[in-house]
Amino acid sequence: MQLSRMLGVMPVALVSVATMTASAQIIIPANNLGTDGGFNPFQNTTVALGAAAVGSWQQAGDGRGVYDQEKWAVIYKYTSVSIPANVTVRFANHPSGAPVVWLVSGDVTINGSIDLSGTNGSSFAGNPPGGPGGFSGGKGIPSPRSDGFGPGGGGQAGNNAGEGGGYGTFGVSQTAGEVGGYVYGTAELIPLMGGSGGGGSGETGNLAGGGGGGAILIVATGRITVNGSIIANGGSASGGCCNSSGGGSGGGIRLVSDTLTGSTTGALSAVGGSTSSPGGFGRIRTEANVDSLPALGNPVRSRATVGTTAKLWPDASAPKVTAVSLGNKPLPSDPRGLFTFGNTDVELNSATPAVLQINCENVPLNATVQVRIVPVTQNQNETRIDATFQSGSFTSSTWRATLPISDGVSAFSVSVIMP
Repeated sequence: MQLSRMLGVMPVALVSVATMTASAQIIIPANNLGTDGGFNPFQNTTVALGAAAVGSWQQAGDGRGVYDQEKWAVIYKYTSVSIPANVTVRFANHPSGAPVVWLVSGDVTINGSIDLSGTNGSSFAGNPPGGPGGFSGGKGIPSPRSDGFGPGGGGQAGNNAGEGGGYGTFGVSQTAGEVGGYVYGTAELIPLMGGSGGGGSGETGNLAGGGGGGAILIVATGRITVNGSIIANGGSASGGCCNSSGGGSGGGIRLVSDTLTGSTTGALSAVGGSTSSPGGFGRIRTEANVDSLPALGNPVRSRATVGTTAKLWPDASAPKVTAVSLGNKPLPSDPRGLFTFGNTDVELNSATPAVLQINCENVPLNATVQVRIVPVTQNQNETRIDATFQSGSFTSSTWRATLPISDGVSAFSVSVIMP
């Protein structure tokens, strides 16, 4: 997410049996496959995700991909992918920060490298961006320091060191007995998301936290061959033993195909950024009916068969949480989480507590709906507030939380912690 077969031997005759491994094709439940053409870069390439058309993931592509707000992904429908040796493919983030999805009607061969790593935080004056689908690291002093962003964003340890971001495992804190950023997501990487940012240091020197590693889903009807590398590492940070910022957590890599193969040089990596407070591991998932890829992955990949049809998105019955309004002002359905004045998702008139209205679907009423607020332009640590159930049922419910509002820019995210 092994097939075993028993061969009976009849006593009357000696029968010689030869077996062959046959490659089949899986079904990708998508329209307009192949309409983005082939992706065959011959030199180092940066794919501009922001150039993608806005629309439904089921529509035809024109080579630029499609950004689907509901799926929160930039989707490409290639006929084939071939990345030559010594060629590295990187990505410039979509304004929404969405991860990357490749739906390929043929085969995928990676002899070079796909790199979705988060930005290193060392001496970075702002918030180091995550890779596509990952989240930014926190700023360091002398800019107003901030904690890391994302569901597992790293906070600040008691000695002014930033904590590592979490994802598949907890980030690291330099405070004894404590952990850094939280664990979140699923082993199946459904939904697809990347790593969280490390916390910025409270010491001088622009010691920003590393950005979280990005996330990619590659689905091929036939074969995926990895002789090169797919890298979604968290961004590293810097500082001494007692005042470093936090590393971003590793991101997410999910590969789905009938056959997964490659050489011993193939590598899959989604590790946290290194510092004295490193980020946690990301998540790696492979699904194939025939899996002969030597690379176990770092961290070790979760493995499963795919059957005949690839599963791309969460089921309709999956939990869903939506922030609807803050201080009676409606929130956008496609928030961008930008950190500069004039580009924020909502502006309030005063620094007084404001009520956040939240809608939930398929969420147990004894779950914890938690809001994490991270000031961006003030030297303040994160705040976590549990929302209060208002009305409704498992299928559809409303919740609310009163958020402390400071002067300047803050960012918040809402998560559901299942009972």
